[in-house]
Amino acid sequence: MSGKKVSDVRLNEQRRRENERRRQQELQRRRREEAERLRREAEQRRKEEERRRKIAEAQSSLRSQILSVQKMLTSVSSATDKMKGYINSGKNVKNRDSYDNAINLCQQARQFLSSTNTSSEDLSKLNRDKQTAGKLIRGMQNTADTVMGELNDNKQSYISLLTSQIESVLGTSGSNNSLSGSDTDQNIAELEAQVYWLKKLEIEMENVPLELASPEIAQKFSQKRAKLADGRDSGTIKRFVTDEIPRVKRKISEYQQQLQALTSEFNEVYINYALLCEETGTAKESFDLSSSGISSMKKACVLMNAKVMRQRENEEVFRIVQETMQELGYPLLAEKLVTESESSSEGIRKLLLRYTEDTAVRVTVTPDGQVAMEMGLMDNEDRNPNDDDIGYLCDQMKNFCTDYQQIESKLAEKGIVFERKNYLPPEPAYAEIINVKEFDLEVAYDNSFPDEGNSETSSDQDVALANARLSSQQYQKFPGGV
Repeated sequence: MSGKKVSDVRLNEQRRRENERRRQQELQRRRREEAERLRREAEQRRKEEERRRKIAEAQSSLRSQILSVQKMLTSVSSATDKMKGYINSGKNVKNRDSYDNAINLCQQARQFLSSTNTSSEDLSKLNRDKQTAGKLIRGMQNTADTVMGELNDNKQSYISLLTSQIESVLGTSGSNNSLSGSDTDQNIAELEAQVYWLKKLEIEMENVPLELASPEIAQKFSQKRAKLADGRDSGTIKRFVTDEIPRVKRKISEYQQQLQALTSEFNEVYINYALLCEETGTAKESFDLSSSGISSMKKACVLMNAKVMRQRENEEVFRIVQETMQELGYPLLAEKLVTESESSSEGIRKLLLRYTEDTAVRVTVTPDGQVAMEMGLMDNEDRNPNDDDIGYLCDQMKNFCTDYQQIESKLAEKGIVFERKNYLPPEPAYAEIINVKEFDLEVAYDNSFPDEGNSETSSDQDVALANARLSSQQYQKFPGGV
């Protein structure tokens, strides 16, 4: 082997390494870009979800307050109606201002209820309405307490008000409470305790972010909340406020932490999945944000990783075969990759190497690593060899069979050993015409052969394939080619 060929081999190896280094740098850059894109998209989604969450919270809170205003309006209106009856009946009302204030608050509440839209997506408007509702609720609660002081002489009226306040929170009728209608001080104290803890309940419920809970947590909590109306007592309501609400808030916090960890793992796996899809030309699929979704995505990554490894092994086999053939004096005419789609980088790789002036060796490497070498006469069309072609090709095939032993030995030195071999004998049945247009080449002289004993040939025949044309738009011509 000449010094120039050794230099070419080294130069090719250096180029291969440089290309690999650049490919790794490009892969890292794309990974960073993909990660940054996903981060920006996640941030945009987070902001939009946060905005939606705040709107949903405000709407939910306002609806709850609207219900409270409606129920308080019913209670205060009932109390003022009783006070109005006392006033009309000539009974002395010590604090007339509380009555007038209650009437004014009821009017404000009715106007507020008629003008408020709980489906609005204007967060500022929702917050203003919440503040107004809160002021109304506090004012009406205070007014109701004051009005009840005026009605305290009639215990049954007071019990009715307490029961109404309980019903306004629990949404049940007085028949569910065995204390309704009982005017003993002990029973009135129990009703007062229920009202006290139910007010606490309403305040604490505003701080329970059920919209962030899992469906299971939200359903169980709502069921327990509904059961407060069954045989209600102040002790049960107190335990719900002091024990159940803190517990469900912890559950929601734990669920959010798990969801965040799941999201982080999902994004990490998805980055690798997206890069593998791009590298293998695989269409991306959608996966659920769940453990099973991550597991399915990981399985897809394993399959694509195996595909990438096969592809790299195939590329390495192809490179070594090409390198070896050129080292042994077979000039490279063309190289071609046949894929199933334009986006795929995996397929059948083919080499066309000159054997003699008018014959070539076509090397085919399949995706599973199978290598086929065929020697044939070059032409510009697909055709069967004629009798002259067959005689000539049989002689050339015999020569190539001898040369192939050296090729096989050289490949073995470089680690390419063929486990299953299928040799075809140099017989007429296997004489072949290679249509060079398969490689986007064109023979620049006619298909006649010179007589073996006659060394005189035309100038066109002397240059043989020197005038072969190669389309740079479709195929790349490597160093060493014609």
